Amino acid sequence: MSLKNKNNNLHIYILILVFLIGLFIFNDYGMGPDEVTEKLRGDYIYDSIFNTSTISDSEINSLPDNIDDYGPGYALISSIILNIFKIDSLRNIFLFRHFLSFFIYFIGLIFFYLLSNKFFKNNFLSFLSLIFLILSPRIFGEAFTNTKDTIFMSFFIISAYTLFEFYEKKTLKYLFFHSLSTALLVDTRILGLIMIFLTLLLFIFDFFKFEKNKFKIFFKKNELKLLFIYLILSSILIILFWPKLWSNPLYLFTALKNMANHDMIVNENYFGESILSNNLPWHYTIVWIFISTPLIYSFLFLIGIFILFKSKEIFKNKNLIIFLWFFIPLFMIIVLKSTIYDTWRHLFFIYPAFILITVYGFNWLNNFFKNKKYKKFVSFFYVAILIGLILTLVFIIKNHPYQNVYFNPLIRATFDLKENFELDNMGMSIRQGLEYIVNNDKRDNLNVSFVGISPIPNLYILNEEDSKRINLVHLPDYVGDYSNLNYFLTNFRWWSKNVFDCNKVYSIDVEGTEILMVCKLN
Repeated sequence: MSLKNKNNNLHIYILILVFLIGLFIFNDYGMGPDEVTEKLRGDYIYDSIFNTSTISDSEINSLPDNIDDYGPGYALISSIILNIFKIDSLRNIFLFRHFLSFFIYFIGLIFFYLLSNKFFKNNFLSFLSLIFLILSPRIFGEAFTNTKDTIFMSFFIISAYTLFEFYEKKTLKYLFFHSLSTALLVDTRILGLIMIFLTLLLFIFDFFKFEKNKFKIFFKKNELKLLFIYLILSSILIILFWPKLWSNPLYLFTALKNMANHDMIVNENYFGESILSNNLPWHYTIVWIFISTPLIYSFLFLIGIFILFKSKEIFKNKNLIIFLWFFIPLFMIIVLKSTIYDTWRHLFFIYPAFILITVYGFNWLNNFFKNKKYKKFVSFFYVAILIGLILTLVFIIKNHPYQNVYFNPLIRATFDLKENFELDNMGMSIRQGLEYIVNNDKRDNLNVSFVGISPIPNLYILNEEDSKRINLVHLPDYVGDYSNLNYFLTNFRWWSKNVFDCNKVYSIDVEGTEILMVCKLN
């Protein structure tokens, strides 16, 4: 389906507005710890393909041992583009990566509108789906800086759209497009193999029909042939785009096994308890999804799930695929007791399915309130939705560029967030803390101590002259004279309360919750 629609072009104007906003604000965001590793990983893969020396031996040694278990995906794409344009300043490299990350998110928005239209066959509901996804503060905030999870989410959206196109058209042309998007998805994160499962499932549903209280099987030779070609072509493209697999295609299964057993052990603040990431309760991810998503979306999602089952529309092919897109990864994490950390960012890719179910719930309620018996309530329903959207938009604007620290109003009113949950867990606000220091203290050498996420990545996004003036000191490991320290900075992650009293000179808060503190020492 063409993006342009004769009956309703409002989505085009919204998409243009989002792109222009992104163009003006992409350089406002700080850096997360994964960004440097992802940049080096891309350079490492680029060098292995083109026999260049973009990355040094010391930088190669700094990469994680499991570096080959990740597909090249966005890391390689960004490295190729950076080399084409010969961008060499670290600050410009990372700012460009922020723009590129946003641009892929923007492409994902376009395809999400198209996917929604495939799903609902309704311009308004498709437009509403797009608005709900745009006005999701955590997703929007991390669209610029999260070079893993929001990228994977966007590629998953694209692949879901090509799946529905392939399913409807059943031609070699759309088979190729879906195979291509599947390969890109898997080569971004190996969990993209879920798309192959969903593809097989959607077509296999067509082989079964329920007639006269009995299931009947109808084998369709053409569809079986297309599925076979899809599996072969997708496999070829996955290997083609993943250099590690060129010499050993079976390494894909080794990578899958390694990622399934991946253990990243960090402390997580969850309802006020410090819990190791490999020992988090089963409900950790589910709770995080709901506490960091606008209340109105969560309410409509629950309505959508209830109605899907009550009406038995869950068994319609596309409905079931959307349902499984959301719930299979959640189920896998709970059953396999997978290690997860840093809120629910690893599962951002299921959020578009959440939004589609949410809008399904909206549509049912909208039709319900249009019934003569309840028609007097329809205005209240629309006002409630509008208020929810306005409050979310106000949060995004007011708390820029810290949208990644969004909690819904109910959670903000109920809990002391700093005591109970991770806040700026990726340390994006550290950039503004360092900028305050260098802008207000002109000494040539500044010893900045810290507790929490390391500020090192955010040094790269400062001006080169300013970054050279800062010497970072991890306070828990410091054994020198404290009188030599000039500043103390923390984003409150892994925070030991009351480390010492200090002269606070700068802080950042989001809706009354402090997420960063800078103290002047000497």
